[in-house]
Amino acid sequence: MKVWVLQTGEPIPFVDSASRSMRAANVTDALISAGHEVTLWTADFSHQTLAHRYGRNTVLRPSENLDIRLLHSRGYRRNIGLGRMIDHAEIARRLRRMLVNERPPDVAFVGFPPIEIAWVMTEWLTRHNVPALIDVKDQWPDVLLRPVPTPLTPVGKLALTPYAWMAKQALTSAEGISSITPEFLQWALQVAGREESDSDCVLPLTCRVSKPDPKAEAAAASWWDLQGVPDDGRFRAIYVGSLNSAVSIEAILAAAASTDGQFVVCGDGPLANSFRAAAEHHPNVVMPGWIDQTQYSVLASRASVALAPYVSERGFALGIPNKVYDAMASGLPIVTSNSGALERLIAEEGIGSAFVEGGVGQFASGLARLAKQPEEVQAMSARIRCVYDESYSFEKVYGALVDHLEGMARDASARSESLASDMALERERYDQAAEREMSGGELLRGVDGSPRQFQRPYLRFWDHIEAVVGYDDIVLDLGAGTGRHTEVLAASSESVLALDVSEKSLTACVQRSGGGVRPICGDMANIPLVDKSVDVVATAGSLSYGEPNDVDAEIFRVLKPGGTLIVVDSLNHNPVYRVNRWLHSRRGNRTRSTLERMPDLDRIRSLSRDFDSVRIEYYGTFLFAYPLVSRLLGSDRALEIFDGLDKKSRQGRMAFKFVLLAEGFQPPEVRD
Repeated sequence: MKVWVLQTGEPIPFVDSASRSMRAANVTDALISAGHEVTLWTADFSHQTLAHRYGRNTVLRPSENLDIRLLHSRGYRRNIGLGRMIDHAEIARRLRRMLVNERPPDVAFVGFPPIEIAWVMTEWLTRHNVPALIDVKDQWPDVLLRPVPTPLTPVGKLALTPYAWMAKQALTSAEGISSITPEFLQWALQVAGREESDSDCVLPLTCRVSKPDPKAEAAAASWWDLQGVPDDGRFRAIYVGSLNSAVSIEAILAAAASTDGQFVVCGDGPLANSFRAAAEHHPNVVMPGWIDQTQYSVLASRASVALAPYVSERGFALGIPNKVYDAMASGLPIVTSNSGALERLIAEEGIGSAFVEGGVGQFASGLARLAKQPEEVQAMSARIRCVYDESYSFEKVYGALVDHLEGMARDASARSESLASDMALERERYDQAAEREMSGGELLRGVDGSPRQFQRPYLRFWDHIEAVVGYDDIVLDLGAGTGRHTEVLAASSESVLALDVSEKSLTACVQRSGGGVRPICGDMANIPLVDKSVDVVATAGSLSYGEPNDVDAEIFRVLKPGGTLIVVDSLNHNPVYRVNRWLHSRRGNRTRSTLERMPDLDRIRSLSRDFDSVRIEYYGTFLFAYPLVSRLLGSDRALEIFDGLDKKSRQGRMAFKFVLLAEGFQPPEVRD
């Protein structure tokens, strides 16, 4: 299968070869190992080096099954700041433009954050009916509020409203959500506004463990000897990671002051110099700086425990960092001062100690006691290796992910096959209806035979056609059927294209509308017209005859910039109408899939989003009560009442039909 992976801000496989593999590289590795084709969408700008890799949009093909597409942007200098937000917005715009000419994959794995980029990708995938698994690794935009003083938090939330909206849209439109911990997954589901489903999963931040090159390993061992970290069997606690405000150096130094052993603090970051200055008074603390993977492997073999001394903060409480899984792979018990997901993992699996209550003093005294219990440390080490192999190894975690993505792709394919079967049934039904209509000797006009209470939206549809369709316009009647509305279009334009899946219906359509109408037998989800070829798309009651995302994408594809969309169709909200349609499906009058695909308010908004002028009118509000009211007051008075309700109400959720007039189409590539 063809899989897209989207993730910026991480090292790129085959490009940043010296860097540690992170999420995107691991997912890509697992998918390619399973025989799948991968396209990796990422940024040209490196978050790690704060420099551009190539300085332009670049496409790489390092192997037969891997394409890497790097999107150029201006870059930034601070991890959190306006520059990074502008950079992400620029990448999102460029991604939107590049997606216009792309063929959809079978399934996608979308990293979150960045918000803007994830939103653009999930929106496009949804339109093209591609199942997406969105991978949540941080609480954006909530994380952007962390540096904001508490009194200014309401102002910060207001300023971040667009980002909160994009985050919700991305998480809602994705078919499934994966996350690094159950806690993060629940946060993401809360933002999406739904319950957990089989499409969701927890995907820990583990990575592939490879045996170091013997020569490199020997060199690393010698280097550690020179750093004063020999293989001497003493109790040794290590910390490897970023040195920033999230790390409690106070906890490490307090433990060093009360523990008979050595503490090795590796890494770099904004507070590295401050940490180093504070550690000068502790002779048992070694700070060698940044280390590579081989140096880490040797250090882990000489260590007793791994430290995760984080400050108490909700964002860190929900997540479990990479270094924890690195420690587990090396058989190192984890000692933490943080509550939350890591504390839960340690308690459930028995793979370390959490000294949460009592602050720095409790952490220091707890670690000192642990240093005097080598048997307990060894027992935890043996246990952690078993736990890692059974549940957290690269093969277990990413093997399960590959299975999950394959399942999502199969489910999407099954839905597509089911829809195709239903469309075949609908085609047969409309063939029969066309035969009956033509055999009657007189073709029915647009509202002929319809009850009076159902006619008004179609008459309004005709009004819009007569008002906006010009004689020279190329018009596409989508789902033309027997031409009840096509002849209205033909009266306004000399170039009308009538598309329908039923050849017999099209025969009736041409017979009704005259020789100026060109019939096209085809699928609305695969319109046999070139891009940007029609001025007006009109459709009456046909939007449910195809996968919504595919149909809508085809409408936007064939419509010219500045073009017009005119729609009249049923709505899928009102529970009374839904029951009525269900009864129709039970009688065989409609297939279930077409009923399920009737437009809703979200689809109306999606259809009208890229137009300069939009007018939406709702009809049939509370129309299910018409039979009773007409019996009591008469049909004329009943129609008057319900017409008044339609004019006063803008509540589409209670309506039966809607009419949409959208003018001035601006495709995303034009608008951007």
